[in-house]
Amino acid sequence: RAEKSHTQRHLCEFVGLDMEMEIYEHYHEVLDVLEKVLVGIFDSVKSKFKNELEIIQNFNDTQQLQYLTSGNPRLQYRDAISMLREKGVEIGDFDDLNTEQELMLGKIVKERYKTDLFFLERYPAAVRPFYTMADPSDDRYTNSYDIFLRGQE
Repeated sequence: RAEKSHTQRHLCEFVGLDMEMEIYEHYHEVLDVLEKVLVGIFDSVKSKFKNELEIIQNFNDTQQLQYLTSGNPRLQYRDAISMLREKGVEIGDFDDLNTEQELMLGKIVKERYKTDLFFLERYPAAVRPFYTMADPSDDRYTNSYDIFLRGQE
């Protein structure tokens, strides 16, 4: 294999959840549905597999997943950049986030909002050139989002 395979992300791993739905007014309707789906999955796993989760958490030395039943943060990209800058990260307004920055953002969100789950939206058009709609109020940004869990998309 040509790429580094001992990383958190590499070319031969992919986990996805596809959903199709009609949007009546705004893509936030999709985020509403996805949040409910994810919280439902988390609640179900937590209640049905409590013992198994404890074993995994002890084995991997991890903490229990924290999330809000509703209202998990929806950060605008520019706000995420500001949060990172507050922690000393040098990053341009329209730069793409690297893995280290995403993980740091996850820690910031956990500290500030007490949740591991958050949405990052309105990515710059420069880092989202495909399959995204320009934000009608500012075409430097897009109507796009990613879902993060512990700083990983």
